[in-house]
This record gives sequence, C-alpha cells and structure tokens, in this order.
Amino acid sequence: MAVIPYQRLAALVRAVLRPLLPVVLVVAGLGLLSYGLWMAWPPLGYLGAGTSCLCVEMAISDRRPSNR
Repeated sequence: MAVIPYQRLAALVRAVLRPLLPVVLVVAGLGLLSYGLWMAWPPLGYLGAGTSCLCVEMAISDRRPSNR
C-alpha cells in the first residue's frame, strides 16, 4: 500500500500536539475567564489572571516527578 506523503507528517503532528491540547484548552479557558472578569471590573480581571497563572503552575508542578 502506498504511503501518501502527508501521512507521516500528520502522524508526527498528532503525536506532538495531542499532549499539548489539554494545556492549550486550559490556558484558553482561563484567558476567557480572566477577560470576562476584567470586563466586569478591571482589577478583578488582573486578580483572576494572576490566580489562573498560579493554578496552572501548581497543576504542572504536581505532574512533574519529584527529586526525592
């Protein structure tokens, strides 16, 4: 069976992008949430964005193996 030239590229892109998809969705969702808070009251948007950054960093650090 012949291999279509873009099949290998598509498989590589799928292998690289699949693990990044949850991170992209979380960042986009938190960005939209922060923007909505900012539209309600600008200081609240900045607080929401900072809290979102901390939450994402804590979630990422929980997934890393510890150096114990």
